[in-house]
Amino acid sequence: NSLLPVVDLLIREVKRTINFYETKSGGQTIKRIVLTGGSSGLPALVNHLANGLNIEVQNSNLMLKIKQDSSQISPDLLPHFGVAFGLAMRQ
Repeated sequence: NSLLPVVDLLIREVKRTINFYETKSGGQTIKRIVLTGGSSGLPALVNHLANGLNIEVQNSNLMLKIKQDSSQISPDLLPHFGVAFGLAMRQ
């Protein structure tokens, strides 16, 4: 509850960004937002963003692109590895 004012500010800024993009893109629309990073695991964040933006919001599944066994990494920690996995995929 203490973070709701900040999340609501984020929703307003994302709406402005989406509006700008859709205005300049020649009719293309944003259909989904994918969250990553440690904060993406905050309770109810996905639902609050989806309701506030009227767009599908989901947490990223980093392991879809990784061909290695990830069973040693806790699923709760996976969002923290976004940058590291991206850099590793660049070789």
